[in-house]
Amino acid sequence: MAQKTRLQNCIEDLSAIFKKYASEDGDSETLSKAEAKKLLLNEMPELLEKTSDMDKVKEIADDLDMDGDGKIDFIEFMTMVMTLGFMCHLMDQEEK
Repeated sequence: MAQKTRLQNCIEDLSAIFKKYASEDGDSETLSKAEAKKLLLNEMPELLEKTSDMDKVKEIADDLDMDGDGKIDFIEFMTMVMTLGFMCHLMDQEEK
């Protein structure tokens, strides 16, 4: 079997991170708002290091729930990841 590529590993890592936090309430298919907040605080502390206001964390978690069903599914999570990836790419381009 061929060795996994970096991209394959990244995708598997993203899926594992989502499942780790989503599984805390017994439903591994969606993140509750509390699970989303915990994920943001633990996995993206630099994004929030300047945000001492927990209301901002709640707002970010609420914004992730694009369909308004009260939970964040994997597609909504990946939309956030892609947006952050795009922002990082733009910042890298500006530094050059």
